[in-house]
Amino acid sequence: MALKNIKKGAQRAQSAESGSAASRVAQLAPPASPEAEASLLGSILMNQDVCADVTELVSPDDFYYPKHKIIAKNNMGAVRLQLQH
Repeated sequence: MALKNIKKGAQRAQSAESGSAASRVAQLAPPASPEAEASLLGSILMNQDVCADVTELVSPDDFYYPKHKIIAKNNMGAVRLQLQH
């Protein structure tokens, strides 16, 4: 859910006027929240059912911070393997 909000924020920033300072900043780096990403990762780690639901909505590439991408990739991949068997 937090990443959906982040994506919505990015979309709003992109729709802003291209000449504004906020728009130029949005083009340089996507909005990122280490707290939101950490909360989502914590939920994934604590409950495999949450992870199964999250993998349908979010991919590791949706995380901005490299460490978070690695954690998400490893955990989501493990849950996908469990779901296949």
